[in-house]
Amino acid sequence: MKSILNIVVFASLFSSALYAQPFLNPFKYTQPLTDTINTRWFPKRNTHVIGKDDRIVSKNGHFVNQKGERIRLLGSLLSYSACYPDSAQAIRIARRFQDLGINAVRFRGWDVTATWGYLLPWQASTTDTVFNNDNIKKLDWFIYQLQQHGVYVFLNFNAFTPRQRDGVWKYDSINYSWNVLALQSFHPSYQNAQRKFIKNIMQHVNQFSKVAYKDDPTIALINITDENSLATYWSRNFQNGSTPLFCYSHRMLFDTLFNSWLKKKYSNDATLKLAWSNGTINSNNILRDPGFEDAFSSPWTLSVGSTTSAVLAYSDGDKVEGSQSARVRIQTSGSYPYELQLRQGQCNIIQGRQYKITFWAKTTTQQVKRPLSILLVRDNTPYDPFGINVTDTITSAWKQYSFTFVANTTYPTALLIFGLGGSMGDVYLDNVSFTEEAPTTLLPGESLVTNNVSALWGRNTVSNKRTESALEFIQEITSSYYQSIFQLFRDTLKSQIMLSGNGITNSLSDVVTNKNADYTCATGYWGYFLNSFEDGKPWQMYRYPMAESPYGAQLASLALGKQKGKPYIVNNMYQIYPSSNNLELTTMMPIYSSFQDWDGIFFGEWCSDINKMDSANITRLGWWEVKGQYNIHSQLPAITYALQQGFVQPGTTSLPFNYSSYLAKNPAWQTSAYFLPQSCDNRIPYFRRTEIDSLDAKVQTFLPQNEIPEFTDVNGLDMSNITTDTKQIQWNQVDGWVKANTGRFMSITGKLNKGIISFDSTISIEKTDNTVYGALSWVSLDTININQSAKSFLTFTSSRIQNHGAIWEGDSSLWKSWGNEYTELEALTARFTVTSTFDTLIVYPLNAQGEITGTPIVAQKGTNNKFRFTLNQSQTKCLWYAVEQKLNATPVQEEATIVETVDIFPNPADNSITLEYPEANEHSAIRISSITGEVISTINPEINSSTVRIDCSRYTNGVYILQFIDEQQTITKKFVIQR
Repeated sequence: MKSILNIVVFASLFSSALYAQPFLNPFKYTQPLTDTINTRWFPKRNTHVIGKDDRIVSKNGHFVNQKGERIRLLGSLLSYSACYPDSAQAIRIARRFQDLGINAVRFRGWDVTATWGYLLPWQASTTDTVFNNDNIKKLDWFIYQLQQHGVYVFLNFNAFTPRQRDGVWKYDSINYSWNVLALQSFHPSYQNAQRKFIKNIMQHVNQFSKVAYKDDPTIALINITDENSLATYWSRNFQNGSTPLFCYSHRMLFDTLFNSWLKKKYSNDATLKLAWSNGTINSNNILRDPGFEDAFSSPWTLSVGSTTSAVLAYSDGDKVEGSQSARVRIQTSGSYPYELQLRQGQCNIIQGRQYKITFWAKTTTQQVKRPLSILLVRDNTPYDPFGINVTDTITSAWKQYSFTFVANTTYPTALLIFGLGGSMGDVYLDNVSFTEEAPTTLLPGESLVTNNVSALWGRNTVSNKRTESALEFIQEITSSYYQSIFQLFRDTLKSQIMLSGNGITNSLSDVVTNKNADYTCATGYWGYFLNSFEDGKPWQMYRYPMAESPYGAQLASLALGKQKGKPYIVNNMYQIYPSSNNLELTTMMPIYSSFQDWDGIFFGEWCSDINKMDSANITRLGWWEVKGQYNIHSQLPAITYALQQGFVQPGTTSLPFNYSSYLAKNPAWQTSAYFLPQSCDNRIPYFRRTEIDSLDAKVQTFLPQNEIPEFTDVNGLDMSNITTDTKQIQWNQVDGWVKANTGRFMSITGKLNKGIISFDSTISIEKTDNTVYGALSWVSLDTININQSAKSFLTFTSSRIQNHGAIWEGDSSLWKSWGNEYTELEALTARFTVTSTFDTLIVYPLNAQGEITGTPIVAQKGTNNKFRFTLNQSQTKCLWYAVEQKLNATPVQEEATIVETVDIFPNPADNSITLEYPEANEHSAIRISSITGEVISTINPEINSSTVRIDCSRYTNGVYILQFIDEQQTITKKFVIQR
């Protein structure tokens, strides 16, 4: 599916030897699923079982539960057999997700047939009415365990490959790959089989929860299909190309349905031709002085750039017709075609009309041949193209050249340009013609009578209205299929699960077909293979850091499908491995998703093979998997907590996008960012929230970046300070990092080797080793900013991780050896400075199991209340750190004892508190007193327990003293009741 996605990348000549270098001070760091993580020092996680009040619905354009509380889904993806763990694995996976703050998991490929060796919920040898008892039991148990651990399920119907007895016409020509997805939109018997499967699986009652899938609040979202766009397949000519997507019978089915649709709409060939024609054609030449006969008042001008020099002359001895031709004598050519231009303005064009440009051209005998470019553009900023931008090769002999195109805009003063730069050799031009021509409506032999009118794409000689009809047909049948599934859930199954049609947004067609969905979503990829992959043979990949991409990387692409008034999620953001910047996935992307006020983001593919789920390394050839990338895991507790708590504020201003229905039917014109035909800047979502306001606008959005003052600055954008309108997030493309600071949450990812990086006047960091890439996330665990927080949680890690024994080829390949042992990280060292009014600041390293390890790090307090401490991972070998500040300094040994004693949360509280304490024995007691010393309650905790919930509903507002007492110690804590 990755081949059809709108993957936005910055094409650069950037090269780096970073990954070619051995890891600096690598240390072993693994976190196998079989290990238990002690989350005692972690940010608060969702620990309650999902119940009926947790059913997700939509309210005011966002996900909420039945109590109206906002829900953000933060999760990952399980694919294929990884959706079918055994009983012990299911518990471990659910617990690990809960521990890391993941509250949702997306199932993809769970309904694929056994043809590819994947597990099935039903018997492979029978029809879809009989389930495979072992597999459905595993699925039931896994969903039940996720429910018990507070993790929602997001089901994605991939579309199964039909079997002989499923009643699907030409079933043996449908394979799970591209065609099974595309066929969903128009194959009637396949659609019936898919509806039957959906109905049966959703009516199935979970053996452990005793609730049918259709009624289970744990199953929160459903995508009807996966990363599937018939409009995209059609626009790439997959049905008729050199490698057709469909077999002959399915292509004929598609065309038959299209012809039936045309008959219903147009009745006969004559009406169809009239509808597809452009009416009266103006065949006059749009150009003035097309033969270059007027040397003194010619409308043609030569535009010479700073790196070129040339003159426009005329030749009366070397011409095609008339008295002379144009000759551009070039002395200096520059590097690019449009650095030297011969051009004429005042060209009046009409949107949707077909035009033809013809001319005669040649170069000098000495040059033999050279390129020549032709472009039609707006005559002022932003100089966007109007349908033609081509390059051809001219020789030393006169030859006529011809190009046909459809104008994508109505514009009375378009500028026709011949690009002459980038190559030496004089250019001769003569007899230039720019005329409107009648498009072809029906090809020879085509007729509705014979049902052979094809849904053609991308032929400039065919009527543009014919292309629009084909896309309108595709939009209707796709929308109709989605609507039939929506009705199945609502009318037949009586299910309230949130539904969406698709998981990608490649064009406005995908938005149009999904406009009736309960929520919308997008999928993003960053990185791709530069050459084809063959196991054991050289391959390379492209993986430019997003924070260093000057044109905004993936964010604008992810924002394309956000519709006003509907919840929106990134149902997967993939980042290719190996990558020196993989932590952008769990830092940069989620903080911007929160700024955009989206309702969820899913971080990569966790695992696709259940047999490799428990392995403590990076799966060989698992370019998209994050299961073994423990540095990514390490960032999750802080970032998920920060997003759930709303620390990263949504943008204060929304920039609406309005599209015409005409544009929605012309994907070839959706060439710029945000599907606009005119120049639109990819960096808009780094400044403002964006959303689609209308798909049927009379006035279409034009140059939306000009609504943002930074884009209109005469000096251009300051790429070192791209700041959101909330002032909480800063992107410094020059230095290659993205930073967030909300007071209670701080984060930075990218190049950390650029000296001291300040978050504000209270906290700064300076990396003191020779490494380059890394990430920091730091979150307060109480209600005040980090520098004044008594307890906080810090994650600090390199973005570079590998299997021990990996052998790098250059900076972007592991083809020589993926490595097959434990994972290891590059050790970072950094100095932190914190301005705080506390007396003591101590940092406790937490190992991969969340346990305090090694020697606590006591910060040195200097003048002006500044604490300084250094984290050296060569020594700590940790990614997580518990930070505690105290008003009364105590010895380190005593403080280390205290930090592992009693925790009260929430604090402040309203009607109850939860207390965590050392394992209780027969001498243990919990005493609660007022601030004046009056004992209010004494509790004897259960022996061997370590947590208890205490009812405080009868306590009045104020401060209370809690003491945990046993034979060895008395630990005193304060808590606040505040209602």
